[in-house]
Amino acid sequence: MEETYLSAYVFKYGLEKALKKTGNIEEVTSRMIRDVSGGVRVEDDISPEGLIWIDGDNFNTWLKPKIGQCQADGSFKTVYQAAEHVAPDPYSIYPSSGKCTADGLVGADGKVRKNVI
Repeated sequence: MEETYLSAYVFKYGLEKALKKTGNIEEVTSRMIRDVSGGVRVEDDISPEGLIWIDGDNFNTWLKPKIGQCQADGSFKTVYQAAEHVAPDPYSIYPSSGKCTADGLVGADGKVRKNVI
């Protein structure tokens, strides 16, 4: 649920960056919004989990991992939080799948892989 909330802000900030770049809403495309979203930050005052930002190399999120304990009232108690933000490493548990980049999933041969899902 939180990711959906944060993605709405990432989209908003990406749209604002694209508008600043073009100056005209008619020239903004979905690809342009995606391309300018690297580096977009959602600050502490908006993000429930604190500052997050989008990695410009693979368009995944930098965040501080947490371990929570569910309480009887349905809330969560944070029992551990990383001291620093952790870089996203998509597909790291599937090293043979390739490396996730801004251009797509790149295989060992250097080519962007298609239809990997």
